[in-house]
Amino acid sequence: MMVKGQKRSRLINQFKSIFNCEADCFSFAPGRINLIGEHTDYNMGYVYPAAIDKYMGFAFKKNESANGHIHALDLQQSISFDLKELIPSEYLWGNYLIGNLKELQKKGIQLSGFDCVFSSEIPMGSGMSSSAALECAFLIGVDKLFDLGLKNWDIVHNSHASNHNFLKIKSGILDQFASVFGKKDQAILLNCKDRSYQYSNLVFEELQFVLVNSNVKHSHIESGYNDRTRECAEALAAIKAEFPQVENLSEVSLEQHQIVWNKTDNSPAKRARFILEENKRAISFFNSLNQADFQSCGQLLYESHTGLKDLYEVSCPEIDFLVDLTKPLAEVLGSRIMGGGFGGCTLNLIQKDALPKFKIMIKENYQSAYGIDPEIYEVNVAEGAYAE
Repeated sequence: MMVKGQKRSRLINQFKSIFNCEADCFSFAPGRINLIGEHTDYNMGYVYPAAIDKYMGFAFKKNESANGHIHALDLQQSISFDLKELIPSEYLWGNYLIGNLKELQKKGIQLSGFDCVFSSEIPMGSGMSSSAALECAFLIGVDKLFDLGLKNWDIVHNSHASNHNFLKIKSGILDQFASVFGKKDQAILLNCKDRSYQYSNLVFEELQFVLVNSNVKHSHIESGYNDRTRECAEALAAIKAEFPQVENLSEVSLEQHQIVWNKTDNSPAKRARFILEENKRAISFFNSLNQADFQSCGQLLYESHTGLKDLYEVSCPEIDFLVDLTKPLAEVLGSRIMGGGFGGCTLNLIQKDALPKFKIMIKENYQSAYGIDPEIYEVNVAEGAYAE
């Protein structure tokens, strides 16, 4: 992982090499972990994320034209566009950025031309939300370059709207919120309905959060994600038919769920049950962590994975294998799939002194079973997005 000065130095050199001039400003936004509370954000529930020390970085300069030019250093891909007529890009990363520019235009913000380059330390498709870091770093850089006066929540809401309107991804605000509001050594319990949040310490003497990247991402991640939002909408409609006062799935009680479905086990019923159980787990996890009841935290991670596997159905065989590997190990307190699902990372809470043995065990068994080398990351909780 590059330190702050090294991140900036590479961007300086690459920007000058491509555009033959010096950049005016720089922006950075981190990836994130989510301790617990998956898929609850777009159901107005609780999430518990933290920013991590893997960043997306941009360098910017105005170019005295009406055109934008963006170069992705890691992919060696570039896009150019007319800011007066924004059209979809051939690259997905380009659409994340163009979608955000279109949302700014809807607010009456008109930009002149600019050049920029960007690079990332965040593994793509890992569940650490490289896409949200891409959006937030870009917006914070644009804000700095043009002195727009955007606030943190403006960044979150602009990116969220872009995902819904331009990319047609019906996600919640978890990823952008964590990237922007993150603080070093702090996790954040966020109520996605009223936007209230609380910070809590995430540094422990004897324990470590560790990510295991399965290095698989099954092709139905995007369609599967939207399928889940649709099924949640169907579940909410069924609830509201009986209980009109309910505004979102996170308000549903177990008693209401039982009345509506009465042992029915269809997809909307399972999705709704997961959401109401996951919200309870998020609150319990927050309380247990603050009381240093780490055994309970670990058990809640395992319970969350079971729900994501059996009720929300967003796990996959490789991830289940990685979680199951940890269950006989006393030094591992808990493990679960993290992120949108269908691949990516597991989040593990383990004893620090067991980390070397843990890495060897995971790599040997996963390689033997699937012929894939997993990547293992010790989680370091870092500051949120910034510009300079």
